[in-house]
Amino acid sequence: MDDTTVLTPAGPRKASLVHKVQPGNKIDESGGRLRERDADGNVVADYGPVGPAQVDGLGGHAGGQRPDAAKPRPLPNLDHD
Repeated sequence: MDDTTVLTPAGPRKASLVHKVQPGNKIDESGGRLRERDADGNVVADYGPVGPAQVDGLGGHAGGQRPDAAKPRPLPNLDHD
């Protein structure tokens, strides 16, 4: 298995976890599986079951989402008294 690291919009990932989606194709997670479909809805690739986000070994999480991504963060105190 290739352990090369590649840069993605979600940060560095193992190359074995990254797949190129052809222009015009869509990613579908229905039925508990991650599939690439063409413009007509035909499955062109099946990437396997979709499960809970897991750390990929490079500090990132499956699906490009960090578990804390949706948590609100406090605003800094900008008062200069």
